[in-house]
Amino acid sequence: MNRKALGELVFGDSDRLDQLNDIVFRFLRPEVERRIAAFEGKLCALDAINLFESGLDKLCDCTVAVTSPIEMRVRRIMERDGIDEKYARLRVSAQQQDDYFREKCGRELSNTAETPKAFREAARDFFARLIEQIKEDKANGRG
Repeated sequence: MNRKALGELVFGDSDRLDQLNDIVFRFLRPEVERRIAAFEGKLCALDAINLFESGLDKLCDCTVAVTSPIEMRVRRIMERDGIDEKYARLRVSAQQQDDYFREKCGRELSNTAETPKAFREAARDFFARLIEQIKEDKANGRG
């Protein structure tokens, strides 16, 4: 599948994007549920841009919005995926705005780091604190 060609078809057309999401979501939830059931660890995380739209948020005890200024997102997508600015902006414009995620999620991790390494370190610290908080909440009957 040519993801760039597909993206050019759907990211500028909300009806086509909705059609694609309907198709994907139909198969996504059962697969995620299967993987969670097979998981043997103590903590499972989902990285899903359409977490709420797909209904997968219902499987989560905690949700975290990872937010970032639009210009940073555009630049990062261009660098990561080797795409031009116009296409990167088209992709970003098809996403929900940060305020949507702030409203829906219980926590927020702001990604304003200048390098992937700096963000990994900030995310590692954030999630270590979050895990400790979840453990404490469960131990005190709050989770």
